Amino acid sequence: MFVLSVASGLLAASSTLFAKLLASSETHIWFLPESSLLHWIHPKAVLLPLVIASNIGMWAVFTRALNSSSSSVAVTVLNSSSNMIASALLGYFLFDENLSVRWWIGACFVLAGSALMNNSSINKNDELTSKQEEYMIKTRSSTRNNKPKQT
Repeated sequence: MFVLSVASGLLAASSTLFAKLLASSETHIWFLPESSLLHWIHPKAVLLPLVIASNIGMWAVFTRALNSSSSSVAVTVLNSSSNMIASALLGYFLFDENLSVRWWIGACFVLAGSALMNNSSINKNDELTSKQEEYMIKTRSSTRNNKPKQT
């Protein structure tokens, strides 16, 4: 569950990267060499399928993470956190975007809030599970006591 959630966040960050490159006015993409056989293809024709493919991959992996987890909140928190951090680091290293101390403090608050939501969700699930177990025990004992006597 952890690996799938983080992987879906990283795929979302890669989709963000490709979309940012797609929206830029650059006519050359740094990962396609000039001498490539693909030099005749316009960069936007390469980037658009990459955006679509990374989004499809993100949703496929995210759905698998949700199916493999007992808490959808935990999956969503991990996905969002890894996406936010990876997008920030990609922006910093590839586009020379400034990540101020204020941004990092804000990101820490968002991550802490997400972790608190996840923790409260887990506690509520534990409470529900214990209440459900109590109910099951009560209903079993009442059905045993109410069975008609066989003669």
